[in-house]
Amino acid sequence: MKANCALCGEYRTMTGEHLIAKWIGKIINYDNPITISTFSLGEEFERTYDTHFGGHKELKVPVLCEPCNSEWSSKIQNDNSKFLKHIITGESWRLSSPERERLATWMSLFTIIRQLVRPELAALDKNVRLEFFNSTTKIRNSRSKKIKTLLNGYPLPGINVWIGKFDGNLKNFCSHYRGANLLSLMKGDPAPIDNQMNTYFAGVVMGNIFLLAFGSTLPSMKNMCHLPIQTVNTYLNNRGMQQIWPSYSAYKEFAGTPFSDKDFELLIGEAMQQMGLGFWGLRRLSGDKVST
Repeated sequence: MKANCALCGEYRTMTGEHLIAKWIGKIINYDNPITISTFSLGEEFERTYDTHFGGHKELKVPVLCEPCNSEWSSKIQNDNSKFLKHIITGESWRLSSPERERLATWMSLFTIIRQLVRPELAALDKNVRLEFFNSTTKIRNSRSKKIKTLLNGYPLPGINVWIGKFDGNLKNFCSHYRGANLLSLMKGDPAPIDNQMNTYFAGVVMGNIFLLAFGSTLPSMKNMCHLPIQTVNTYLNNRGMQQIWPSYSAYKEFAGTPFSDKDFELLIGEAMQQMGLGFWGLRRLSGDKVST
């Protein structure tokens, strides 16, 4: 099948991108049957249905061309596997500042692929995805002072990423995605387009950790996408969930009680319910859950 690649935008033959990378599949149970539960709430629209797959190996999203799949995205996967696998297994909880940046880049790539499980929920359009594809992480040599390209990719503009402990085992995998159509009352924001999402929320549980990403294409939200204060007080302050991007010097090793399945569900539900408060009105909310 030929289509425009979700990253580079070139019209090429598409390859199936695994939602769960192979290196992660070697850690968690890659063959567990999975279910995608879908819902949509909005103006005169409500629907819920389930789709079943035999295992993660079968869940491929045909949205990347061969060069982007086997080369560009693989470099991001390989770089993150060096430190992330120790966190997934619970061997170590340390993340340096460069590792936090790389992990936010990985979560950016995951969110792009994750939203395209159901393209109608996508909030990141081709221009945003191309900007991500063309971005690079650069480093200054401490001796020569020269700047060189270090790795592919840089976190998506406006994305916020959190990490926390999960109380499960290495068979756990669960991923939530929410696409929202918000009506903004802020000056400079465009009027919402029917059935076009402008805000996203993605979450993934892998073994002993979970990651969350939240962002929007609305100009007023790009520099202020943070979890609502009530959610922050409940989960960040009391449960040890850490924000890793934008990177803060206050980051420390995870503390507090690990999250349960119920905690994770409540966290996502509360954050989305509160997102429509204030200057942004929730017109439509759709999403799905992929789980073992």
